[in-house]
Amino acid sequence: MPKVQRILKIRCENGWTADVSWEGITLSYLLSQAGASLESIGNATVEGITGYSRTVSSDEIADLDNMIALKAGGAPLTVDHGYPARLVLPARFGFDWVKYVSRITCVNKRHN
Repeated sequence: MPKVQRILKIRCENGWTADVSWEGITLSYLLSQAGASLESIGNATVEGITGYSRTVSSDEIADLDNMIALKAGGAPLTVDHGYPARLVLPARFGFDWVKYVSRITCVNKRHN
């Protein structure tokens, strides 16, 4: 899969920030390759092996800065930073960046 590399800011709710070079696969590309119709996704829930999860909107899925990261700072993720894969959402605080990604579940938009 084609990987992207972006320098993105991670923000902690305690006030610190850090610019980090993240490398991974955009959410939109990953979901499209898994067979999801990006036009019909209402949201997706990203879950880690610990059971911790966050739901992302269709707009966030389409944002090319949002990714499943495999590397940080040019090196593979460490266990402390979510190895083997971590959700990266630069518009959100770091606690929303799910570590140890194990599953992504998509929900279709409701049509009235």
